[in-house]
Amino acid sequence: MPTRFLATLALAFLCSSCVTTNEANLQEYLQTSRMRVSQDEAPEGSRPLEVISYYKSGFYLFGVIPLAPVELDDAVEWLTSTAEQLGADGIAHLSFQYSPASFWKFTIFPIPDWTSWIHVSGMAYELPDQDADESPASTAAIHGGSPSPAANHAPTGDH
Repeated sequence: MPTRFLATLALAFLCSSCVTTNEANLQEYLQTSRMRVSQDEAPEGSRPLEVISYYKSGFYLFGVIPLAPVELDDAVEWLTSTAEQLGADGIAHLSFQYSPASFWKFTIFPIPDWTSWIHVSGMAYELPDQDADESPASTAAIHGGSPSPAANHAPTGDH
């Protein structure tokens, strides 16, 4: 009888798992951000400045008590402040990956996995300056047209 009980207990332990779900609604970040932040393409005519990336790992005691927490809003805040330092008007292609901490990591043998990490990246872009005098070639490229042939040739002294 004790053997059957121990076998049942062992089977229950091996088949049990802890399921965690994590959701992040990026709409609140997109609406309250100091600059344009999007998971989509950059606006037409914008100029890419730099791909910026943020990575942070954290530690949760027993997989639940945050000693060095990982927060999505900290990551997005760092990305926007870095983009502002670059002179960007926005961030496009925002993506993030998150690995939560858990009490056990089930591999061949269950081992504790009390670490967590987040990776957020995006492309900082600059919008064209509407007030500056632009050459016909750059204006046409921004607006999707082709420049006139005269825009590609500098005037010569011959008439």
